Amino acid sequence: MNIYWCLFAMCLLVGFHYAMRFGAKAVERHSGRESSPEKSSTGYDAVFFGLAFAIGIPPIYLLPDVHPFVQSAFSLVGIVIGSLTSQAMFGKRKHA
Repeated sequence: MNIYWCLFAMCLLVGFHYAMRFGAKAVERHSGRESSPEKSSTGYDAVFFGLAFAIGIPPIYLLPDVHPFVQSAFSLVGIVIGSLTSQAMFGKRKHA
């Protein structure tokens, strides 16, 4: 494996970490909802997994010859968007 692919993988993971961290803070600031749901919420799970799969799975079938890191990037983007959207819709209300 090329050193550039290793650097790309590390940047992908670091970018995923910071996108989740700062994205959750931004959603909490704008919507007033924390990342955890109030109780076991099927809506929270449905939105999270629905968006994660809707964004992450199609590139595997539509772009079969692309490098696996690119497919992983699509999956991680789907996870970030699904997580932030489900937090904004079904997260626990933050008490002021």
